[in-house]
Amino acid sequence: LTMSSVSDDYRKIAVTLSKDQAAHYKELGSAWAAANGFVVMRPSGLQVAPCSLTPSPFPSRVYSQCRDLVPDFGRLVWAVSRDPDFINKHLAPVAESDEFQRRLLGIYNSVREEGVRQAVSLAVLRSDYMLHDAGDGAPLEPRQVEINTIASSFAALSEKATALHSFLLSRSPAPPLDPKNCPPERR
Repeated sequence: LTMSSVSDDYRKIAVTLSKDQAAHYKELGSAWAAANGFVVMRPSGLQVAPCSLTPSPFPSRVYSQCRDLVPDFGRLVWAVSRDPDFINKHLAPVAESDEFQRRLLGIYNSVREEGVRQAVSLAVLRSDYMLHDAGDGAPLEPRQVEINTIASSFAALSEKATALHSFLLSRSPAPPLDPKNCPPERR
């Protein structure tokens, strides 16, 4: 969610970069990423983290809706994770054919049997949303496509992606996008 001050008429925004602009953005972005730790380790070495060259407009109204849902979904995931009957009923069929799920379910049940020894637990969740356009002029609506409870490793890179987009837009404008619409960095 990199552009938080966009109205529902964002449908009118189209960013088209020429080959030269895209090459310029890639060069600038790669240098910025290397200098600011926006990198990931691959078997071949450090690489710039995967990211779009320009931010994706996302209506502020919908962004607020999604942000406001986060605590409720967090409580739901927490409650479900503590319901062993539900977990086993719904994951056992998956575990029959998925080795990764089988191991996770085994760990879950082993911990339950041994008893949880921690007084406190922490969930790091990532919720992914897409915009739904009914095509009839109705306001855009968020559609949650995933709550990820495992692959949250790029969470630390999210703010760097926003900072990268702000940097690129401030150095080389891509109308109609405006760096003022990128959310501020959190420190």
